[in-house]
Amino acid sequence: MRNYLIIHGSYSNSNEHWFPWLEEMLKNAGEEVINLDYPTDTNPVAAAEVQNYDAWARVLDGVKDKINEDTIFIGHSISNIFFVKYCLENNIKIYRAIFVSGFYNYNSEYTDFVNGFVGMVGYDVFDKAMCTFYPENPEQFTKHAKSRICFYSKNDPIVSSAKLKEFARIMDAENICIADAGHFCDGNYDKTFEEIIPYLDCANIKNV
Repeated sequence: MRNYLIIHGSYSNSNEHWFPWLEEMLKNAGEEVINLDYPTDTNPVAAAEVQNYDAWARVLDGVKDKINEDTIFIGHSISNIFFVKYCLENNIKIYRAIFVSGFYNYNSEYTDFVNGFVGMVGYDVFDKAMCTFYPENPEQFTKHAKSRICFYSKNDPIVSSAKLKEFARIMDAENICIADAGHFCDGNYDKTFEEIIPYLDCANIKNV
């Protein structure tokens, strides 16, 4: 039986953006859904102190026994590479990974928006926290998910198109570009994300 794991991104939580819409829709279809909160903060300075791989891994450890070859993972932003690293370290295999605005290692190639944001934190502090999420051999994840799908938009203000496409290449994923979706967390994507529905492999799903 399918189960679904949703993980939010930086400076967010399980009740923001389209995550609760997706959770409710899947639960109404009779599916098991895991949608937890991971250590972060809306304040970027405070977030840098708590948002790191080990802290997030401790949360996921609590439900690790439910992640298996029937699981569909849906992640946003930093949570994508976090989950890749977690699966590699724990030798976990899943059915499908749906990556939304995924990236692997900024390498200081920040967009103008992120440059201003990170300036409040300090580049060294920001990079030190972010680098904990990056695995050494992310391409090995292709052996851990039967299928991999990447959603991205060319007008993403957080991650450059080059980095978004690089992640899809590393994941050997189907790459789906949605026009004017930004970072999939505002505008039309603040509350819903209808384009994801066909990839959920759920026959009983009804849009809420």
